[in-house]
Amino acid sequence: MIELLISEDIKTGKKSNLYDESQPYHLLLEDGQKALLLPGSKKELFTLSRYQEELGKDFKRITFFLCPDRDFQISEGNFDEHDLTDFGDDDSDAPSSCNKRQKCEIDLTCNSDHKTSTQCSQFYQDQLMEMTPKLECEYQLDQDQKHECDQSKHVQQLQQLQQLEEDENLAFDLQRCYDVEDIITHEEENTTISDSSSVVTHLGRQVDESSNFFIVVRRVAPLDRTLSIWSREVKKNTGSTKKIVRVHFSGEKGIDSGAMAKEFFTITLPNIGTVIFPNGQPVDSTYHVHNGNFKVCGEIVAASIAQGGPAPCFLEESVSGLMADPNVPLQQLDSGKHLTTSDRELLDAIKEEIIAHTDTIIEHGYTGTVEASHTEEILSSVAISLVTKRLVYLKEFLNGLDSYGLKDIIQTHPEACKPLFVKNAGDIGAVDANYLFSSLHPEHAKEGSSRRKVEEATMDLLQDFLFHLEDDPNINCSGYAEAMASCEDTGKEAAGSQEELLLPDLTPAGVLGWLTGQKHKPISGEQISITVKFDHDCLIRNPKHQICFPVVRACAKEVTFPIAHMKTQETFNEILMLALSKGQSFAIHSSMEKQGRSSEDSDFTSTKVKSFASFRKSKGKEWKSRVTKFSKEEKKYEDVVVHLGLMEWNEKDQILKSKRGKRLPLRVSPNASYATLRQQAEEKWKTFHSNLYDESQPYHLLLEDGQKALLLPGSKKELFTLSRYQEELGKDFKRITFFLCPDRDFQISEGNFDEHDLTDFGDDDSDAPSSCNKRQKCEIDLTCNSDHKTSTQCSQFYQDQLMEMTPKLECEYQLDQDQKHECDQSKHVQQLQQLEEDENLAFDLQRCYDVEDIITHEEENTTISDSSSVVTHLGRQVDESSNFFIVVRRGAPLDRTLSIWSREVKKNTGSTKKIVRVHFSGEKGIDSGAMAKEFFTITLPNIGTVIFPNGQPVDSTYHVHNGNFKVCGEIVAASIAQGGPAPCFLEESVYGLMADPNVPLQQLDSGKHLTTSDRELLDAIKEDIMAHTDTIIEHGYTGTVEASHTEEILSSVAISLVTKRLVYLKEFLNGLDSYGLKDIIQTHPEACKPLFVKNAGDIGAVDANYLFSSLHPEHAKEGSSRRKVEEATMDLLQDFLFHLEDDPNINCSGYAEAMASCEDTGKEAAGSQEELLLPDLTPAGVLGWLTGQKHKPISGEQISITVKFDHDCLIRNPKHQICFPVVRACAKEVTFPIAHMKTQETFNEILMLALSKGQSFGMA
Repeated sequence: MIELLISEDIKTGKKSNLYDESQPYHLLLEDGQKALLLPGSKKELFTLSRYQEELGKDFKRITFFLCPDRDFQISEGNFDEHDLTDFGDDDSDAPSSCNKRQKCEIDLTCNSDHKTSTQCSQFYQDQLMEMTPKLECEYQLDQDQKHECDQSKHVQQLQQLQQLEEDENLAFDLQRCYDVEDIITHEEENTTISDSSSVVTHLGRQVDESSNFFIVVRRVAPLDRTLSIWSREVKKNTGSTKKIVRVHFSGEKGIDSGAMAKEFFTITLPNIGTVIFPNGQPVDSTYHVHNGNFKVCGEIVAASIAQGGPAPCFLEESVSGLMADPNVPLQQLDSGKHLTTSDRELLDAIKEEIIAHTDTIIEHGYTGTVEASHTEEILSSVAISLVTKRLVYLKEFLNGLDSYGLKDIIQTHPEACKPLFVKNAGDIGAVDANYLFSSLHPEHAKEGSSRRKVEEATMDLLQDFLFHLEDDPNINCSGYAEAMASCEDTGKEAAGSQEELLLPDLTPAGVLGWLTGQKHKPISGEQISITVKFDHDCLIRNPKHQICFPVVRACAKEVTFPIAHMKTQETFNEILMLALSKGQSFAIHSSMEKQGRSSEDSDFTSTKVKSFASFRKSKGKEWKSRVTKFSKEEKKYEDVVVHLGLMEWNEKDQILKSKRGKRLPLRVSPNASYATLRQQAEEKWKTFHSNLYDESQPYHLLLEDGQKALLLPGSKKELFTLSRYQEELGKDFKRITFFLCPDRDFQISEGNFDEHDLTDFGDDDSDAPSSCNKRQKCEIDLTCNSDHKTSTQCSQFYQDQLMEMTPKLECEYQLDQDQKHECDQSKHVQQLQQLEEDENLAFDLQRCYDVEDIITHEEENTTISDSSSVVTHLGRQVDESSNFFIVVRRGAPLDRTLSIWSREVKKNTGSTKKIVRVHFSGEKGIDSGAMAKEFFTITLPNIGTVIFPNGQPVDSTYHVHNGNFKVCGEIVAASIAQGGPAPCFLEESVYGLMADPNVPLQQLDSGKHLTTSDRELLDAIKEDIMAHTDTIIEHGYTGTVEASHTEEILSSVAISLVTKRLVYLKEFLNGLDSYGLKDIIQTHPEACKPLFVKNAGDIGAVDANYLFSSLHPEHAKEGSSRRKVEEATMDLLQDFLFHLEDDPNINCSGYAEAMASCEDTGKEAAGSQEELLLPDLTPAGVLGWLTGQKHKPISGEQISITVKFDHDCLIRNPKHQICFPVVRACAKEVTFPIAHMKTQETFNEILMLALSKGQSFGMA
């Protein structure tokens, strides 16, 4: 979301007083540059996506600014503000331009090698629109021109009909090749729709495998021709498109058994996205409704999803939303939910200049007066027009999708279908080298044989080839274009006067398409399996031939490599690149010594090509540079992305602090030195944040801790390089941030002069001293050992030292060559002396650090990506060498539990990272894990109910006073780290305040910062202010309480609610920080969200199936009578769990267990009445009874519970009448007495009684 300041609601909204209709407006970036060209470029036009990519921010964090032309011209120096005084307050007559030269540097040269004619046209149009906004050209075509255009279209339609007839005849001839032997009556199975994979599975089961849906098309036919051919075949098949799609590409000889159809879908769906759904929305065309193109597109899309083609991920989310719920309230359209990006841009343009868009407004059905006073009505009318038209087109598209019942699925399971239709909603089709290589399954020779070794070497060459394609995506493929096959079967050439060329896709996805016909991962979630074979005998069959190419059988997913011709990386790359480039089309032949792709069992080649020798000779150096594997000396490193910020001196805290919200991505070489990195960083910062750049100041490049990035941290000899720093830091490059710091601020931080010393320089501190007689703090070893540092490195080292340590020593007047040389020598001598002094001081100080460190535990680096990785990271911090032991009553009030925990923390000197061990007073169990988990299972829900009711912290300064919020945070952190449940009791807005407490109190967003109860309170106040006077005053409002001050009252109450909440959450975060969870939440909010927010993740849901799958019975010997009894007992247990799950309203009041008394102390438990413990008769309650925890492990691990069977209890004691199951919760083990639990009735009775009366721990 992009905020346009000044014109938020132009003319009729809150900002109407800031809009001047007499002034044209310019769109500016944050640093005041006009958003015409990409910052730092003189040729590349501005586009939002490229700007966001270079800026490195989310779209919603990007802000643009509108600026009146008068103010912009003043800032550009085109005329002085003094010249405008004659115009008075109304400067509408002020000149909007002048004869002064524009400051913007624009290169109007348009090179054909990097800019198309369309881009040139757009460039000059934007130039004219921006530089001369009032020059408009209005003209209209006369009727004769329009009639001539209609005639041209008619001729094209006749040509298309003729081509259709020819393709149909060929189709009937080829159809005879398909004699289907097996007729399978496939009954559709019921499928539970839960995600995109289940949708694909559901549609796949509807395919009629008994017959074919056969079409013949040219490989590069226009989309409208492809749609008309498909539509004609649908009519022939009486409307059915559920048959298996089979495709023949006219002019090619392959026979389709699956691969051609997938390649057809792979080609056609992107074309549909480009032509019919440009920019993620249906094109505004009633013509496509008339001829049924929208519906046909829906049919093709549905067939593609059902039959293994790619997913149509080309829609905007708002368009997908209209498909899922077409019953939108047109009078209450939400721009974010119902309108696309281009819609919002159109409405913004209309809002900015209504009169200029009069024709557009009238075209969209607005019949009122077109003037500024009717802005809201105009914008609403245009939005309604856009959405209503779109609904018509989407209805047709849905009718096509309904050929597989996909319409109902989309509207009943929108989230499951979303990844299939919405751009970037899911990574379904991403194919890289690793994925493709893992899909290859070679048929190797015998282990240890010489052939096996050659085959394994060939696979290595193939893997390196795929890596080469992936690492160099800019391979020039223009020299590899393959001529499109002509229509040999019909005896006619393909349409078009020029030869049509097919460019190869030289990427891992393109190789996958060449091997199988599809360039995407299967959207069903299955793994592709491609068989790799090896031909060792081609030279035996034909000793004189010089070259063979790989043979691909795409439908069978099989490739055969000719080993004899592909032994080195160079020849392997040459042959495979040529095969990929010249073998895209399908054909049939029987010679192995040819190249190409086969659709089924026949080997084949494509069009004739040159011999290998003549081809290599013609290519020469160009071919060599493209396919030759680089040696280590010539290896080129791919650039990486790091981030860049700004550090400034903070007067209040007397430290260097980073400037918030001003990070930029920086693409650099991984081997960049300090000087290179600082230079590129300064250029990037100056380009994008020129308003924060002081050209009079030199800049230093600092690490995150404020050190200068001159040497590798911790080293006195090794020069800084980005790759070595990343290796030592252990982070991805994209997570590394460097900071530019002005020399003045850096010198203050180093103590070279005090900020007080700068006051004499006034506001302009350009003359301030940049160095002084104080010693530099940097410790540098000047010794240069030949064994690890070359003379070149030494030279670079001294150059960096000279450049950084004395940035201000410059000659401000022109020196001749002799003087300049003398000055350089003087600087060099001074620098060496200073460095030598620093070296001596460093060695003296080093003697103070001869303390030997004993490291007991080295924390492993953990990449935080999701909630499971957070749990793993916290679990590694637990100190397993000692216990954090507490004793509590099972039914004790929460405040008593918190006070006991707090007391134990003080005894342990504030440490809560020890293993928690719990004893429930009055019970005899000894804790080795289960009691602690049960303690967390009981306590965390109580915290959610008492301290965080309704998902928000209770309004109580008392809990701040006695530290309850902090103690709750400590318990929650320990629970997450030590296997307890997650605290999923917060509202999302409350968690958002934890993740980002620096909220703008004057700009609170009710949806983002307020809870449900907050919004209900504000709505009640708004409805009746006087009835809530006391509440308003209690929340700190001191103004007049009346309806005319509603906005101020509501804002005051909201600020009061949020500020109090921030205080309580700060205390809670301090408790969470016992495990460092505070920083993790604020740096990885999405990863931690499922742990804290209600319904954000299904971490702890336990049902009967989950519990029963966690049971691992220790059965008797297979086939024995005991084994049969034990298996019957497991069936009874499963039925018991199903009973608990299916009947959640079981009355458990009769099963209450009396709370245990304190027998060890000889005193009764507190309370005059007997306290009762009600059982939890659910599958989760049973899990808690067996293990102490009622939730799935939040680390993602699987619980394993051992089930044993006691057959001999009657032998040990013949006279007893009943036994109960014995549970060892810490060992996760349960033993069932078989003799007493043979029927379902007795099993249920005994187990229900055991669950109800056996909640407390005892000694068995």
